[in-house]
Amino acid sequence: MGKRVRGLFCGLAALLLVSVAGAALAQPMPTNPVARANIRQSRRYSGLLRSDAWFRNKRIEKECGPITDPALHAECVASFPPAPKAAPAAH
Repeated sequence: MGKRVRGLFCGLAALLLVSVAGAALAQPMPTNPVARANIRQSRRYSGLLRSDAWFRNKRIEKECGPITDPALHAECVASFPPAPKAAPAAH
């Protein structure tokens, strides 16, 4: 396969991936109340991980704390979103 064909193939694959991801994000909320509640709770959990340092640290402690292998522990911690930035001190 020539460079040009590979480049075209990669470009089409990337376009397809973006299209599928966009369609998945555009899905309506499910009508099942249990599924809707699960989605709401998942969004709340993700939001807390990104906005509440205390909550994020507690979840890391609970989920990664028992892992004794240093590499696996570091990988577990890295799977969490970045810590929220501290609010500037009021003067």
